[in-house]
Amino acid sequence: MATKRSGWSNLSPDYRKRLERSGVTRSSWESGADLRKARGHAKDTGLKTVTKRQEELTRRAVNTDLTPRELKELERTITRPKWIGNEPRTEVAAALAPLPDPKTWRNVEIVPRDDGKAWTMRVFRKRGKYPIEIEIPGGGGAVGEAPREVIDLVTDLSNKGKGFDLFLQVMDTDRAAPKR
Repeated sequence: MATKRSGWSNLSPDYRKRLERSGVTRSSWESGADLRKARGHAKDTGLKTVTKRQEELTRRAVNTDLTPRELKELERTITRPKWIGNEPRTEVAAALAPLPDPKTWRNVEIVPRDDGKAWTMRVFRKRGKYPIEIEIPGGGGAVGEAPREVIDLVTDLSNKGKGFDLFLQVMDTDRAAPKR
């Protein structure tokens, strides 16, 4: 989350030029804009690299726009890390697969959106200054199958002593998941 800054005039002229070359204006700097690009850290998003096609299929799967043929293609292309396992459905595994090992997580926030829309999951790492933000499959509340799988998986990881805290902004997350 961005914090408000003040004192643009206190910055050195060279640093102000560097920020401006990267598209950071005085007003955006004071409102707490992300400075990763200006500081030369833009390439480290914290996510594992995936192909453009896999990224596109994952985005469409998270937004429930995938055809059955594309879902099979996505299943063939993703690499499920051990911490995900084989239980979660393909769209859940594809959304979570680029995340780093949960041992590096400090805390996790899951924020729902309106019915059917993708939810946001933020992973704050122990040593990373910037959070990793991904979209996870949404649904009709916390009892939707895909969101419930994500919540259950992350809760299990948190309870297994991976060393991070879980923060859910979700109502009714303690209800049982529906049967498939």
